[in-house]
Amino acid sequence: MNNHKILFAVAENHPRFNFLWSQAAKDAVNKYGVKIDFIPGNGPQNSTEWNSLLKHYDAVISSWPTPMLNDEILAGNDKLKIVGHAAGSVADLVSETLYDMGIKVTTANGIMAKEVAQWCVMMTLMGSRNLIKYASLDNRAKMSWNKRMEARSLSNMSVGIWGYGAISKSYIKILKSLGPNKISVCSEHTSAEKLHEQGIEKVSLEKLVSQSDIIVLLAGMTPQNKGRIDAEMLTTIKDGAVLLNCGRAALIDEKDMIDELAKKRFTACLDVYHQEPLPDNSLLYCMDNVIMTPHTGGCASVDKYIPEILKEFKKFFSGSPLANEVTRARALTMTSKVTMK
Repeated sequence: MNNHKILFAVAENHPRFNFLWSQAAKDAVNKYGVKIDFIPGNGPQNSTEWNSLLKHYDAVISSWPTPMLNDEILAGNDKLKIVGHAAGSVADLVSETLYDMGIKVTTANGIMAKEVAQWCVMMTLMGSRNLIKYASLDNRAKMSWNKRMEARSLSNMSVGIWGYGAISKSYIKILKSLGPNKISVCSEHTSAEKLHEQGIEKVSLEKLVSQSDIIVLLAGMTPQNKGRIDAEMLTTIKDGAVLLNCGRAALIDEKDMIDELAKKRFTACLDVYHQEPLPDNSLLYCMDNVIMTPHTGGCASVDKYIPEILKEFKKFFSGSPLANEVTRARALTMTSKVTMK
């Protein structure tokens, strides 16, 4: 693999650079005996500059700041063979042109998915046990001894999951060991038969939201899913239910959610927001039935992203199958801010 030119396509001045270029990444470079080129300063400023840069490389390690590799950026490029995305979804990176040129795509999404799944498990347990009602967190309030009997058992509760991607599958694997009463899934990308084999019921989104005790939003951010959970659907959430969103903020209408949370019928555990960082004047800060984290779901594993990509590059250049390849069909189902073009 040391005979192939590899570029880390995040400029050195970008805030994400040091976030991704961890000690584990440096150790992986030494382990695989490769040399990686970096982009000095602020990097290319337009498609023409990106086009000129990428023509020199066999492999590219991309991440959140890397632009979509479309026809303008890839024009005349006969050298690039593989792109490894050191992040999750590749939907805003790949294009029809990229796949038409036969360039392989792989991702660290599997690693990120496991970490986000663990966030879901953590909040599932906190929510199911009603921790927010009686616990003392950071000594901001005294423990409520008279409410401690409001703790509930997950064995008596149903968990509904919107989406059936890598995060959902990792979450379900752990969730089953905790013994919930019932698991249901809403997804267009798997059959009722396959879910039934796992003891899971396939349901509509409307049924999932209205009948689940724990509602977990993990669907991809497609145009069809944007804002799909609106005021009307939010009113159907059961009293005492727990709503988890560490997928994409825009799956739910934030204003409608805040309005419904103000009624204090259910609890929300949130990791994603329509505006990030969340503004200091957000009404969510004033609600005692909301648990919030600052988009940390997948952060615990970020040091493993580049090592995973380098492992994939080694497989590719040695002629072995990729473990985390993202096909064109799979990319179309992944979270995106724009549609593939």
